[in-house]
Amino acid sequence: MSLEQASYVAQIAGGAAVVISLAYVGFQLRQNTVQLARGEANAALGQNSAFRLAIANNREVAQLWIQGLAGAPLEPHDRLRFDMLLSENLWISFHLWDRSRLRLGSEGQWSRGVVRGLVERLSTAGGSKWWARFKDRYPPAYVSEIDRELAATSPEGDLN
Repeated sequence: MSLEQASYVAQIAGGAAVVISLAYVGFQLRQNTVQLARGEANAALGQNSAFRLAIANNREVAQLWIQGLAGAPLEPHDRLRFDMLLSENLWISFHLWDRSRLRLGSEGQWSRGVVRGLVERLSTAGGSKWWARFKDRYPPAYVSEIDRELAATSPEGDLN
């Protein structure tokens, strides 16, 4: 084999090595992206679980939640607690909306489950009054989407 032919073989081998390396890097990048998305989803689930468990495990918090959504008169300290609970729920929902917008979650996750519950809560007497008072604290695109969903939906307002 001549030196020129050896040079061609080396160039072909080098090109193949570059292609294989790029494919391997692409594979690793995809794995890393999946792991990051999974970690972010776990964090979102942890936030939502803590919120739900606060209501499920504490009768007083559950009663406050029901009374607040029903629009019942609340003492100032209970009004503050209810406002904080609903605010926390809206921020958790915002992060789930943002995940959906960025295509980080499963397709339709926002429209299938999250927004339906949010509309039910914000359509209650207490929820609608709260939303009118506090919606300016949230990002405009999120507020627009919720307002659009509220306008398009006429839920029963059932607190169960």
